[in-house]
Amino acid sequence: MRWRDEDQGSKDHTPFQEIRHRTGHPGNHLSPGGWEEMKPHLVVWFEIPVNDIERAKNFYESVFEVTLDVLEYGPLKVAVFQMGQDTEGSKGALIKTHESKPSRAGSVVYFATKNINDTLAKVTAYGGKILQSPLSIGEFDTIAQFEDTEGNRVGLYSAK
Repeated sequence: MRWRDEDQGSKDHTPFQEIRHRTGHPGNHLSPGGWEEMKPHLVVWFEIPVNDIERAKNFYESVFEVTLDVLEYGPLKVAVFQMGQDTEGSKGALIKTHESKPSRAGSVVYFATKNINDTLAKVTAYGGKILQSPLSIGEFDTIAQFEDTEGNRVGLYSAK
């Protein structure tokens, strides 16, 4: 997805480039050590499409007990998951654009949780639906899936 940034003249930006640019992060946005340090993490950014940025923000903040920062860049609205510079894992955002289309089909983002059952209870309490009950995948790991308030299929992962 690309759009014209009126403030920047004829420059085109992807949402990822725009967020990095507008938040003042240099090219090493995803890792303090830049590309070389983040090589072990194949997935470095995710976007979850939403129809209602505030509803989705409230859902994810309530379920995962995190804070999301809402940013607006012309037609682009995002709620970025806050992660410290030293935090492991992928970074990402909820995203609302005219092209956003939440769906159960396609890629599934898995969020880590210490207790899947407690997290699933929050999912239903805040308007989500359980799609797959906890399932043991091997001796030490458990997964589950839910539908968020926007209609996206999202996964949970817990190491026992």
